[in-house]
Amino acid sequence: MCATIEALEREASNPVQPPLVVSSAEVWDRVVIQPGRMTLLPLFERPDIATAQQRGHHVVLPIGREQVARGITIELPRPDRQGAIEALEAAGVDSDRTYGLAALARRSMPSLVRTLARDPRIARPPWSQLPAAAVLAPLVLVGAWTASEADTDVVGRMADEQWPVIVRTLLHWRSTDDPPFVRSGTQWHLASQEEAFLVLRDALTPSDLQRWRQIAAEVLLEADPGLELPPEDRLLAAAKGVARGHSSVLRRGLAEGIALVGSVGSEQLSDGVSGAGHARRLVHEILGRACSDLSGRIWRSLADVLPLLAEAAPEVFLDAVHDDLDRDEPLLATMF
Repeated sequence: MCATIEALEREASNPVQPPLVVSSAEVWDRVVIQPGRMTLLPLFERPDIATAQQRGHHVVLPIGREQVARGITIELPRPDRQGAIEALEAAGVDSDRTYGLAALARRSMPSLVRTLARDPRIARPPWSQLPAAAVLAPLVLVGAWTASEADTDVVGRMADEQWPVIVRTLLHWRSTDDPPFVRSGTQWHLASQEEAFLVLRDALTPSDLQRWRQIAAEVLLEADPGLELPPEDRLLAAAKGVARGHSSVLRRGLAEGIALVGSVGSEQLSDGVSGAGHARRLVHEILGRACSDLSGRIWRSLADVLPLLAEAAPEVFLDAVHDDLDRDEPLLATMF
């Protein structure tokens, strides 16, 4: 609003009066009939803008992209990353956080506001309520995916819904000011993974969690066919059409989902199991399969997500590493 008023002052032939903030319809009705040319900022719903404009007043009104604009509109661009970092540092935000917060501001400004709020319960996004939450909550555990048929099939199974229904929901919320998922090229990913899990985890059902454990293990244990190529040809595997059925984007999204669930520690989810318990169980299953594959191929196929699995369940990961290194011929040696 300040930037808009400054622009009006630069462009207007007559000086723009200092803005008057009006918080009720009763005061508004008295103010708009006053003589002169005022700059009015209504902070209540459905102000009588027509009368104010007829009287020659400026009205500055914030609207969302989903609302029908009346009169002259100014579309706000996404904030510049470096400018946002500098502004956050100037506001006293720790420099270690500013880069991540600046990236969040570019993806979703409402998410940034909720992240910086003293009490995160103050503003819950509308997509955290049913019926949208029933579709979106399971997708938080997927995190990101591409438009490939294999990836969208996984997304449909995870949400227990047809892909056309899912994409219609995603597109609906993408057109608002506060989208939970954003699209970049052919990829969908969360605007803020931590925030989405915070507000949607209560909507996860025991069935959602059961499907997630099955699907995550299935996708992450998919063997990398590029390992069958000679070492000198592996960098060109994708160009030769030698690749997994599921994308690396989906694999990383699911692995990040396991780490996210594990981060809630002892807090219980809807099935009575803690977040850390879910992460330990899933990582134990995946690494157990890797240890039982005497060719070492599963360990090598997990290389792209191992850091995230280690973050999700550190003790389980270290136990698996130690157990393997105790063998006469450790499978982990095949990764090198």
